[in-house]
Amino acid sequence: MTEKQHRFVEAYLGPAAGNATEAARQAGYKNPRDAKRNAQNPAVASEITRKIATSATAGDIPEPEELLRILGDQARGSMGDFIDVSGNSAVINLLKAEQRGKLHLIKEIEVGKAGTKVKLLDQQRAAELLGKFYELWVDVTRDLSKTDTQDLIARAERIVENLKRVDSAGGDDG
Repeated sequence: MTEKQHRFVEAYLGPAAGNATEAARQAGYKNPRDAKRNAQNPAVASEITRKIATSATAGDIPEPEELLRILGDQARGSMGDFIDVSGNSAVINLLKAEQRGKLHLIKEIEVGKAGTKVKLLDQQRAAELLGKFYELWVDVTRDLSKTDTQDLIARAERIVENLKRVDSAGGDDG
């Protein structure tokens, strides 16, 4: 593999978060079609697979239960963990957030002339992903009247099992 292809792999698995076009841009490719060429290149694909497998065996990739816990933390995230309020003023307190184990919820910190802004990860998106996992959302384009009763019962049983599994894993910290 070329040095540029190695940079593509690193970007793809890192800051580009699986976006081949962004990974190609970060690796220094000028043509957007290079993203597709790299993604389809057997040597590049093999290297990506190897690095993912290595990360998985090293424990770098979270288990499903941990992912659910992380999404749960994100969905319950509150600015109350990051600020101290006194009268009509609020002050950002990152030490308070650190003590509560909430720093992982920060998406961005911006320091400017008007002060410091702290943006948290998207609660609504986390809730949406959790709802999809627990099959709480029904696709409105699907006609449930044509769904087999046994299929509906099986889906309900899967939902109950998922909820039991998370509950037994201690998914609620409060």
